[in-house]
Amino acid sequence: MWVHFENVSVKKPNEQYNKDPVEFIFNSTSSIQQLENTSIQVEYISLANLPSLKSDTIVNALVKVDSIEETKLVKDGKFLLREMTVFDKDGNSTTLTLWETNAERIPKIGELIELLGVKVKEMGTHKVLSATKNTEVSFNFKGVNAIAKKLRAFSGDVKSVFEPPVEANLEELLNFEGPSSKVFAVKATLASTATKTVSYLGCGKCNRKKLARGAICSYCGQDHGATELYRLGLCFEDESEDGFWITAFEGIASKLLSVPAETFTQWPQEMRTEKLNSLLYLQYVATVKMFEQDGEWQSRLLKLETLQA
Repeated sequence: MWVHFENVSVKKPNEQYNKDPVEFIFNSTSSIQQLENTSIQVEYISLANLPSLKSDTIVNALVKVDSIEETKLVKDGKFLLREMTVFDKDGNSTTLTLWETNAERIPKIGELIELLGVKVKEMGTHKVLSATKNTEVSFNFKGVNAIAKKLRAFSGDVKSVFEPPVEANLEELLNFEGPSSKVFAVKATLASTATKTVSYLGCGKCNRKKLARGAICSYCGQDHGATELYRLGLCFEDESEDGFWITAFEGIASKLLSVPAETFTQWPQEMRTEKLNSLLYLQYVATVKMFEQDGEWQSRLLKLETLQA
């Protein structure tokens, strides 16, 4: 018999009293339902709903990696953690913290990660996600959830909510009006870049913009230091359109320019200009997500690859 649990916590039991591998903890909001078949359907939370959830709520999430921090040792060097910025299918973002063996893995920018049983935590005035020892983390997620793989009894198919990109031209992106978010792959030539403002001062923990070094981050509610991060404007053209601007942030821009923003901004202006000019008039494949925010359609650069000559 297959059953479906909702709002149930999972913990490792006290072996003195319980020899089972896990223990389920029910509360007044928990529910249990027998399933008609053995297909597994996973419901993923929208990150837009995080602020309304209580701290320590357990949820499932399907996210893509936007930026990655280096690993850190905390609590007197006893535990290893890695923090990263992730976003969901609607472009909502938050911070994800992974621990120990999961923190040792370095995911790629844009990699899809499934999190089953991840915990909602407070970070300053915001809600974030933090994996626990009971969280099932599936890197480079391909559509079969981790629980199903462990049970080896999966008879259905979980379709990823991140659909493969649709080929399009720049005019189609400029005229896109939904009705729902969509990811496109566009072949275009880089015609120009921003030259004056290519970076911003970001929080050393969450990458959000800071007013000054030493200032309290409005997102974290603390001062975690500050660093220069890319916010590089790129203008593409193709046969349909000659002026599509989009922003490349730290993950994509540092790969494109081969150096982090902290280094690039220290270069002399002539050297920076020469490096930016070396990117021009080459063909790229840009993976772009179009999504609605505050009643307007926005574009987000998810990936940028140079076409081989």
